[in-house]
Amino acid sequence: MSKDKKKLIKLHSLFGSSISTRQAVEEIARKAERSSDVVLDFCDITFVSRSFAHELLRFQDEFKAKVTLKNIQPAVQKFLDIVKQARLSSNETDEEIEITETSAILSDPTVNF
Repeated sequence: MSKDKKKLIKLHSLFGSSISTRQAVEEIARKAERSSDVVLDFCDITFVSRSFAHELLRFQDEFKAKVTLKNIQPAVQKFLDIVKQARLSSNETDEEIEITETSAILSDPTVNF
């Protein structure tokens, strides 16, 4: 199965002016499935939820093709930037947790919570 070169996805035509669910990213992923270069057009998108923004950033990191965002209104871009920063901060925090110690505590029948 060959990949299409470039895929433009107009988000407004799929979701209207507001995108508020993680499932929206699943739909985007289905539409982008066989593309090597995906352009997400945010024209007329005035609101995105935190859950959508987080899932979109995860999609950008994990998708095996180039994903470009275009025509993003300043308020939406600012929100995406905030979610990205929060995501980076939480990833740094997660790396500091030693799971082996937690596992040992959870497996100890003498520990009461």
